[in-house]
Amino acid sequence: MLKHANKSSRKKNCGLAAVEFLITLPILFTLLAGIAEVGNAFITYNTINKMVQHAARYSVVDIYGTSGSSDVADYSVIRNMVVYGNAAGTGDAMVTDLTTSDVGITEAGNYVTITVNYTYQPMMGAFNSTIDFAVPLNASAMMYTGGATP
Repeated sequence: MLKHANKSSRKKNCGLAAVEFLITLPILFTLLAGIAEVGNAFITYNTINKMVQHAARYSVVDIYGTSGSSDVADYSVIRNMVVYGNAAGTGDAMVTDLTTSDVGITEAGNYVTITVNYTYQPMMGAFNSTIDFAVPLNASAMMYTGGATP
């Protein structure tokens, strides 16, 4: 009779473990989705940061040392370099929903600063429209344009 009581107790424990697992499953999925979103936001920020650095170098590469003034490349070409990765502005944007209007260019003294203000929209924001999960990502790079010694 003792063996029969142990089997019954085991079945109850297995059922209890299944219920506990079902309760914790949504929490685990939420944590995994959050980790994936943070990783995706980090990759997006890193991509934007590298695009801005590349465009800053491009903005002075043909100008540097050719004149005494602090000239930079054409602003529309610099914006195309940031968004599309090429001077012509052909192809798809390298980051979803990034446009040339998100790119700012500032010249001050012998320096040019290129800035991108981008709003990252995580996928989990699509599930609930009352909460805004948008994250602003801002990246900038400064480059010496030439002219007088800094």
